[in-house]
Amino acid sequence: MNFLELFRVNISYIIFYTIDFFIILFILQKYVFKKINTILEDREKKIKESIENSKIIEAQKAEMERIYREKMVETQKESEKLISEAKKTAELIKKEIIDNANDESKKIVEETKKDIQKIHDQMYLQIKKEITDLLVITISKVLKDTIDEKDHEKIINKSIKMIKNERG
Repeated sequence: MNFLELFRVNISYIIFYTIDFFIILFILQKYVFKKINTILEDREKKIKESIENSKIIEAQKAEMERIYREKMVETQKESEKLISEAKKTAELIKKEIIDNANDESKKIVEETKKDIQKIHDQMYLQIKKEITDLLVITISKVLKDTIDEKDHEKIINKSIKMIKNERG
């Protein structure tokens, strides 16, 4: 028994199927595989471009992050500088306000002292005048009979001169 007979294989079928296979393979090769190949190549190109674009985007992202961090550091330094300047300005304004308040209080104290001295001087003069008037009245009552009007006027003028001398 023969190998072909054993499996019931017909040679004509094998030849026919082989030819049929090569014809189909040729048709597929000529029309379908080229299109599939073109589609696969296009797909490969798109995938490569996508990978390249993602690398570019990743590099741009890294650059943007670096710029962002630099800007944040710069902004932080700037804000610290502004805060420091604001504190210095506030201190200067505070010192100026305190100095102005001190100057104003010193002026008020000086004016008050002058007012007190003025009132004191006025009271002193008034008391002196009253004492002089009382003395004159007392002396004139005591000496009324012995001093005439001319002497009386001399005594008054002399008292006024003494008061002026003590004032000046």
